[in-house]
Amino acid sequence: MKREILFFIFILLFLMGCGQEKGKIRIWLIDAPPPQVVEHIYLTVVGVGIRNSEGDAITLQLDPYTVDIVGLMGGFAAPLTFNYSTGSYFVDVEPGDYTGVLLLLAEINSLVMEGDSVADSLLIPEGVPIEYELDEAFTVLPGEYRTIIVDFDASKSINWYSEPYELIPSFRIFQSSTAGFIRGIVKTIEDTSEVAVKFATLHAVSSTDTMTTLSDSTGKYSLFIPEGTYDVSVSAEGYTVFDTLYEGVVVNSDSVLDNYNFILE
Repeated sequence: MKREILFFIFILLFLMGCGQEKGKIRIWLIDAPPPQVVEHIYLTVVGVGIRNSEGDAITLQLDPYTVDIVGLMGGFAAPLTFNYSTGSYFVDVEPGDYTGVLLLLAEINSLVMEGDSVADSLLIPEGVPIEYELDEAFTVLPGEYRTIIVDFDASKSINWYSEPYELIPSFRIFQSSTAGFIRGIVKTIEDTSEVAVKFATLHAVSSTDTMTTLSDSTGKYSLFIPEGTYDVSVSAEGYTVFDTLYEGVVVNSDSVLDNYNFILE
């Protein structure tokens, strides 16, 4: 009888372990504004993974994916994960603790300068890693959906004085559950004649970092940033004065802050 009870407990524990519901994760790529002299920056991500708390690397995606970084402004994002069996950007992962995201980039990428019709090579120079480990501790619970944001800073990542152009990637990483929006949807960026200002730069400055985005042709903007306290201002080429500095703007995980408008002179 004792042996039968032990056998039953073993089978029960085995079935419970096999039936544990997986968590789900998706990874989005966004971009800080590149210089306006660039029309396209084509970055090829070869592989995406995560690292668990035991130090094991877990592959999430191995399909090369080329994204135009310049198109990722105004709140747009590109998916770095995709589940072909479900058609979802969320992929299954084992519940547990994780320490960061792994990215593998192609050595040769490309860009198109303003007014050009031919792409120029954008090379990761010898000695610069093509594999990147972005530290961000997070936990995935059974059945939980979690989104990780990778912010590629094009303005800091390209050596414009090399030939061909060199790519030295600069990233920041944060979780969508600990971030919020500052947006100009109803309130926007205009000049004193109430004309929308295109490509004005919105600056959100904290004690540790500066996040930026550009306004579109209608003066609207959208910036997704980690939780924190920011001073928010705007600057634009051809305008010497900006009228407003919003100090101490608090961004929480559920923030959608739409009431920050700017008038430039």
